[in-house]
Amino acid sequence: MTNILTALDTPFSPSQLLVKVLLDLATDVEIAPDLVVDSAELLVEAQNIGGRLQTGIKAVEAERIERVKPLNEQVAIVNAGYKSVQETLKVLVDGLKLKCISYDSKVKLEAAQREHEERARRDAEFAQAKEKEARAQAEARALLVLASATPGDEGQKLIEQAAAVADTGRAAIAEVAPVRVAPVEAKAKGVSEKWVADIENDVAVIIHVGKLLERGDMTLRSLVTVERSVANALAKLMKDDLNIPGIKARPFSQMSMRAK
Repeated sequence: MTNILTALDTPFSPSQLLVKVLLDLATDVEIAPDLVVDSAELLVEAQNIGGRLQTGIKAVEAERIERVKPLNEQVAIVNAGYKSVQETLKVLVDGLKLKCISYDSKVKLEAAQREHEERARRDAEFAQAKEKEARAQAEARALLVLASATPGDEGQKLIEQAAAVADTGRAAIAEVAPVRVAPVEAKAKGVSEKWVADIENDVAVIIHVGKLLERGDMTLRSLVTVERSVANALAKLMKDDLNIPGIKARPFSQMSMRAK
């Protein structure tokens, strides 16, 4: 009994009425730990003691609520005042965050557009250069054919002319060779990118994970959880008739002690 009163020895000491209630339970507190229930009479005795102790629990809880309620009301008033200020500031911060994110998205979109336009321009120039190269190669081959039928210095000049024409075509390609255009990074400081998952079809997820589990692959096991509350409800409803692989219904005993 001393331990119970010591537990209540706080700056808010229990009332004399509650102390009397607890003192009246002294005998029950001494008997309860060592009481052996091995007969119908002792079962009734255990229930009676438990009921009286339950009365003590209710008395302690009632006084706790009575003393705490005014404090909770005061805390609620203080919290409401601070929360109001916080929410006002938070609305402003959230608004600024949206503006920064909007700007960041705009910068990224513009950078992507510029990259797309630059690639398109260079691809068009490269295509034109390829056509120019093809024409130059064709012209060079024609000159070489002509050179093969032309003896002496005139034939050599035609060969040199063919080489110069071919070089012109290759130079055109080199000037506009496609290059990778690095996207411009967003200039909005403090904006970071995070990835989240939208669950579009939970059944499809379960089926996919199920197939992996059948193969012994446990990597995505954590995506599928079994709700114990649902399983308990099914066990309560179906009892021994519950037949779900991996779930077994079992009874357990519980005892209620009514306050006296």
